[in-house]
Amino acid sequence: EMPENFNPTNLAKLGFLLNGNNKDEINLSLTQLFYLDNNYIPTYLPGSFSEFTLNNNNLGYWITIYENHMNFDCLGNENGSAECDDCGICNGNNLDIDDCGVCFGYNMDMDCNGVCFGDAHLDDCGICDDDFTNDNLTCSGCTDVNANNFDENAIFYDGSCIYSDNMFLVPDEYNAIQNAIFFASNGDTVEVASGTYQENINFLNKSITLQAQPNLDTPPVIFGIDSLSTITIENSMDASLIGFTITNGYGQGVSFDDFISLAADPTAFDSLITNVLRGGGVSIINSSPYLKDLYITNNMARNVGAGIGLINSSAMIESTIIDNNIIPDGDALGGGGIAVNGGSPILIDVQISNNTVGTNMYYLNGGGGILCGFSFGDEPLSLNMYNTTILNNIANIGAGIGALSGNIFIQKTLIANNNGDFGSAISMGEPLGLVVGDINMNLINSTIVNNFGLMSLGLINSAYLNILNSIFWDNDGEFSPMPNNNELNINSAYSLFENELDGEENISTNPLFLNTDYILSDTSPCIDSGIDYFFFDNNVDITIDTYYGNAPDMGAYEVNHDELECIDSLGDINLDQELDILDILGIVNIIMEFSNYSDNTFCRADLNQDGNIDIFDIITIINIILS
Repeated sequence: EMPENFNPTNLAKLGFLLNGNNKDEINLSLTQLFYLDNNYIPTYLPGSFSEFTLNNNNLGYWITIYENHMNFDCLGNENGSAECDDCGICNGNNLDIDDCGVCFGYNMDMDCNGVCFGDAHLDDCGICDDDFTNDNLTCSGCTDVNANNFDENAIFYDGSCIYSDNMFLVPDEYNAIQNAIFFASNGDTVEVASGTYQENINFLNKSITLQAQPNLDTPPVIFGIDSLSTITIENSMDASLIGFTITNGYGQGVSFDDFISLAADPTAFDSLITNVLRGGGVSIINSSPYLKDLYITNNMARNVGAGIGLINSSAMIESTIIDNNIIPDGDALGGGGIAVNGGSPILIDVQISNNTVGTNMYYLNGGGGILCGFSFGDEPLSLNMYNTTILNNIANIGAGIGALSGNIFIQKTLIANNNGDFGSAISMGEPLGLVVGDINMNLINSTIVNNFGLMSLGLINSAYLNILNSIFWDNDGEFSPMPNNNELNINSAYSLFENELDGEENISTNPLFLNTDYILSDTSPCIDSGIDYFFFDNNVDITIDTYYGNAPDMGAYEVNHDELECIDSLGDINLDQELDILDILGIVNIIMEFSNYSDNTFCRADLNQDGNIDIFDIITIINIILS
């Protein structure tokens, strides 16, 4: 729509111009041009129209509409001399063309050697050439002041440092643990003194040992920051982590909605588990590390593994406490203490206690102590645990142990005082049937006691449980199929159940625990009531190699008959059923090494049971005699 009294015959050309800063091409195709007269009727203009392209090499395109009868120049002056230059600038005199012939190019196409469109580049050492393979070599070297070949002129570390030993000491040599790990190589040891280290540790795909200095009164504390896992071990086949308190970690994850939607796509779900979900205290991915003497506490995760998250890993975890870690309400999935997805970890002498898994919209929150989650490919996950305690954990499904898949072997384990409706001690599967897989569990010489929920042990139809030499006592709820399931595939033998359960040599009577540690008293019916070999109907055979007495005991804690005899006869060195001067002389002979003695005799002479025979034992027996 043109201004009033507009004369279209004065319109000579119509131009389409770029300002020179565009990085992309613009393709235009015009079919007609028109303007609206005073009655808003289209009036078409003459001109030759075709498709054209605008880019940095062609910044203008002009369409001739009417011949310039009045000879106006580009500035609008009649009979003027101003012309548009090659860059489309009126009276520009091509001043906007750079040395490479590019309009508004500003010599950006010139390399560091002054060659237009050349391949040479300037590296961070200030060297200009066209060889990318030698970038930064002239200012690279050993940048570690603790190395034998430290180069004070080096800016970039090239991995060339040489050390007189394989020990990297924190804080004596490095002020941060991560700095020491950066310079360490496979097979090296990073040793850390007492103190609190506020950092997140990544093993950087290295097979190194990160350990506390020996004989410390207080172990070093690694205090996570930045809402990340406190420790990350990834792609490390032979790493070790020994002797630390690990706290304040955060395991990243996704919303519960996203988790459910991705679970329908196997490829996307595997990627989610492997690349996104992380544990709070320690994340272990595609690795086989050795973890020992750790205290993992007060960590958090969004979805899984508040204490430890294991993904496709075969870790050995020994003599470790995993306590008071939490997955909060909202997006919680499972594994307040440990979450296992793929791999084949082993737990030995591990305490998993006071961990909590919050809720989600479907209440599918499980594995307060341990979650055995998902397997990868055709290889099911496996978990083996020995001499482990699982205490006071909370989750709706499987408060002690929640298993969704895999092969699980449990021996000499105490599962007690856990709280959850669907499997307060153990769940094998979940009640809604969203996750269905084969689950096989062998529960050997274990004690399951004082767990609270609707069912102490819940199974789906594809779960199979073998129980041998174990005790189930004083649990809320009975063994039961999960909701929407109707099978209870349990084989049991030589075990004690509060409620009778069919099986060879099972018993139903008070186990007579000695104390709240659930050690058997010397009158317990469980002593010598187990069996050292058994073959289950589902082709699983179990062998017990080590036990006292005539047969293994039932339960997690084998009673040492020699220790019982010793406790019953403390101080009676000569076993004459009297404590007198002869027993005092017997203790003196042991101290002075005047005579040989058996382990049982040593035990009877150690009246204060401190592991030493000394003057304090003599004082103790004298006081007993005098009293």
